[in-house]
Amino acid sequence: MDGGSPSLSMDVPFSIYIGDVFTNDGVPFFVRPTINEVAKISENSSIGSPVFQVMATDPDDPNTPNGKISYKFLDDGSDALAFKIGLISTKLLLDREQKENYTLIIVIQDHGDNPQQATRVLQVQVLDIDDHKPNFQTRTNDDEPQVFTIEEEVDVGTEIGTVQAIDEDIGENGMIDYVITYGNEDRLFSINRTSENKGLITVAKRLDREVASEHLLTVKCFKKSLTPRGLQKQYNRQDPSETQVKIKVKDVDDNNPVFTKDNITIGVRLNVPVDTALLTMEAVDIDSDSKPITYKLVNTTFFSLAPSVIDTMPVAANHSMVFRLDNRTGELRTASSMVAFVDGFFELQVSANNTDIPGRQANTTVKIFVLRDRDLLKFIFSKPPTDVRRMLGDFQKEVEKALLLPVSLNIYDTQFYAKEDGSLDFSSTRLCMSILVGKESYDLNDMQSLLQDPNNADLNEVYNKYNVEDVQVCLIVLFYIIFNDLYPYIIFNIMGEIGINHRSYHTIKSLRCAPLIAKAEASWIQLWVLAIACFIGIGALLAGIVTCCLYGSHY
Repeated sequence: MDGGSPSLSMDVPFSIYIGDVFTNDGVPFFVRPTINEVAKISENSSIGSPVFQVMATDPDDPNTPNGKISYKFLDDGSDALAFKIGLISTKLLLDREQKENYTLIIVIQDHGDNPQQATRVLQVQVLDIDDHKPNFQTRTNDDEPQVFTIEEEVDVGTEIGTVQAIDEDIGENGMIDYVITYGNEDRLFSINRTSENKGLITVAKRLDREVASEHLLTVKCFKKSLTPRGLQKQYNRQDPSETQVKIKVKDVDDNNPVFTKDNITIGVRLNVPVDTALLTMEAVDIDSDSKPITYKLVNTTFFSLAPSVIDTMPVAANHSMVFRLDNRTGELRTASSMVAFVDGFFELQVSANNTDIPGRQANTTVKIFVLRDRDLLKFIFSKPPTDVRRMLGDFQKEVEKALLLPVSLNIYDTQFYAKEDGSLDFSSTRLCMSILVGKESYDLNDMQSLLQDPNNADLNEVYNKYNVEDVQVCLIVLFYIIFNDLYPYIIFNIMGEIGINHRSYHTIKSLRCAPLIAKAEASWIQLWVLAIACFIGIGALLAGIVTCCLYGSHY
């Protein structure tokens, strides 16, 4: 443009070339990985498996060193992963359970004289594969079972406790299920997995401590995706997928006391002293934490078998005062004389209780017959009473068992044997007893047939064991028949000798406890001597009278 007026101008085109101030001013940058991008690789992949392809570019001329890029790791990630021409691959077998994530710092750099570089963080995640089995890792071969306690009689479905196994896999691969393989034959317990991968043991049926106070279970863990087969087997200590669980059932007071012997029948002699021990009642409560049992004499009733015999005798109006029962020990004793109750029997109602809950007591009936001495059987043993007492229990039980009937041998006393002259034989024993039979009546022939039954192998075996040679009835047998609406009983009392030779018990003979009154007999000589003695006595009396008369007449 000139400076004239008007000014004139002209346009001329031209090109401008911009050159580098520095020889290498282009900075490389990442295309991949992007920021926060994560690479993934499955564990146990073969060596050399590709993990991630890194991509980068440089604004400088790629045909010059300033535009060529190289790749490397900044840290020690190269121990497991290789980096070659932007490709990351595995150098080792990766194990997710040992290392799940790798953090790689990738560096890209050009080859210029003043190299430019950039960095990017890449997370490599090792993916899980199902390569582990569940197990109870904390258990050792010497570990005691895991113990749980639960009360008996709890509701079905009550939780007892949990067991926990581990699986180093994750996700669905690490889901664990459980099964009871042993000790649950009655299906009392069940086990189910929880969302926390634990096994929850619950009550499946009624638990009764009196049936079993503890249960030892074997629990096995397995993959939830598997169906267990053939798992009903005993505990294998070497198998880490198994563990033992002991469940202790805690007792609650849910049982009533029970008498060890129910509906007892005994006899008592009419001349027994007051405060004589008759028997000891015993009741038990199978609950382990039960309170002590107390006994109570609820009711006492007297039944006369021969009313005409005792109509003129004073009978105690309050029958509850005839016997005394110790409420702690259960010992029953006489509290009054039995004379007024001869030829009759008492029926006692006894209860046992150890709780305040109504209706939780046990009840039993005791029948006590009042017998005369003449109704008892007396055996003589050639052993002192201390030895006989030790043998009586076994002999009594075996005879009662062999008869196969509701027979009771009732023993009253064992004393030193008194000879006919009144002296005591300290090497022998007198034993008095009666035989009480219920349910059925037997006459003498039936009873003799019963005691001599050749078809009763058990009774014959008892006889052979104790060397019983014979059974004989020497005197009469009286039967007192009792008919009661509730308790038909029969007492037969042997009043004479029964020739049973118990060699093993050294039995000499059996006699009545009350001796027979023998008839007085005298010879003719004894009668003449008695007559002469009477004549001499009468003569002496007359002589004395005559002498007195003459003496009086003289004065």
